[in-house]
Amino acid sequence: MKFLTPSTRRDKVFVIPEEVMAEMRGGVYRHRDGFRVYFRGQWFNHDEHGRPFKAEFYAYSFLEHLNSLYDPDPAKNRYDPSRFKSKTPYRFDEAFELYLSAKMNDSGWHQSKRWIWKKYFIPYFANQDFRTIDTVQLSAFLHWLEAKNLKGKTMRNIIMVLHGFLNHFRQAINLFPEFPKIQYQQPRIRWFTDKEINQVFEFIHQEDRGYFLFIRFYGVRPEEASGLLRKNVNWETGEILISTVYVDGKLKQRTKTMRERALPIIPEMEEYLRMNLAGKFRNLTGPESGASLGQPDSLFVFHVNGRPYSTHIRENRWNEARHQAMEKYGTRSMTLRDLRHSAATHWRRSGISLDLIAKILGHSDSRVTDRFYADVSTHELIPIVRGKS
Repeated sequence: MKFLTPSTRRDKVFVIPEEVMAEMRGGVYRHRDGFRVYFRGQWFNHDEHGRPFKAEFYAYSFLEHLNSLYDPDPAKNRYDPSRFKSKTPYRFDEAFELYLSAKMNDSGWHQSKRWIWKKYFIPYFANQDFRTIDTVQLSAFLHWLEAKNLKGKTMRNIIMVLHGFLNHFRQAINLFPEFPKIQYQQPRIRWFTDKEINQVFEFIHQEDRGYFLFIRFYGVRPEEASGLLRKNVNWETGEILISTVYVDGKLKQRTKTMRERALPIIPEMEEYLRMNLAGKFRNLTGPESGASLGQPDSLFVFHVNGRPYSTHIRENRWNEARHQAMEKYGTRSMTLRDLRHSAATHWRRSGISLDLIAKILGHSDSRVTDRFYADVSTHELIPIVRGKS
C-alpha cells in the first residue's frame, strides 16, 4: 500500500488547495481497484452514501470532509465514524421503518407514507445515513422531484413526510436542515350533502350501520371507530372516550394526535351502541371469534364475529354500498374520509365555532380544521358579494 502525499501529486490538478491538503490529518491509500481513507484510527472504504472511492480526488474530498467535521472541542466536534459505516442504526431505510412503526396509528397515513418511502425516498437516499442530509441535498432532492412533473401538493406531501421523519430523530442530527417551502393551490374541501350520504347508507347492511353511523355522526377517523373499546363507553356520564385506534391488525393505545377526547352519547347512536354492547350482532362461534384475542368476549364495540373492523373489511363493505348508490342514484364517489370532512363542514355551516369542531375531530390546532376539513358556506358570502351586511 502506497500513501499518496501531496508531493507525489504535484503534477495533478485538484480542486482542493495544496495548503488545505497539507493541514489535513489522515491519508489516502490504494486499495484493490480504488482507494480507501484512513482517519483517526478508522478505515473508510466508501462514503456516507455507500459509494466506493474509485477516484483519488474523491477519496481526498472525503478526507477533507472528515477533517471539517472533527474538532478537538467536544462541544463543537461533529465527527462520528459510525455514520459512515454500512452497519449503522442511522441508515435511512432502517430508520424509516422504525419511524413508521412508532407512528402507526392511522392505516391511511401508514400506507401513503410507505408508498412515498418506496417510490421516492429509497431510490434517492437508499441506505444513506439520514444524519448527513443537509439543506443543499434537500434542494437537490426537490429538483429531482420537479423533474418528475409532480403536482405541487404531491411534492409538498413528500417534503412534509421527510420533515416529519427527520424531526422524529432530531436529537441525533447535529445540524437540522432548513426545509424548502412549497407553494401550491389548495383544492376546495370535498364534502357531501345529507341526501347523498343517505343514498349510500340505504345500502349499508343492518349489522354494519352502527359502525358507519358512528363515523358519520362524530366525524371520527375510521381507525378510531374500529378501535373503540367497550370499556370506553360510559353510560353513567353519557360519554364515549376516544383514546385507542385499530391499525393493521394491532390495537394502539394512542390516537393520531396523541390526545384523548370525550364525545357525548347522542340519541341517534344510543340504540346502535346498546345493540352492539348487548351482543345482538355478535357471533363468537367462528375461528375469528373474540376468543382468538385471548378474551372470552370481544373488547371492541363494533366488530365482525368478535373481530374489530379491519381496513379490508370496512373498505369492502363501504365500497359495496357506495357502488350500489352510484348505480341507482348516480351518487358521487364517496370515501369514508369524506364522511369526516362532510361532518366538519355541516357543523361549520350550522354555526359551530372552529375551535369546537377541532375539539370534536381531535385536532390540536383549529387552523388545520379550517384549511383541510370544514368548508365555509357559499350562502354566507352572498351578503358580502352584494355589499350588504
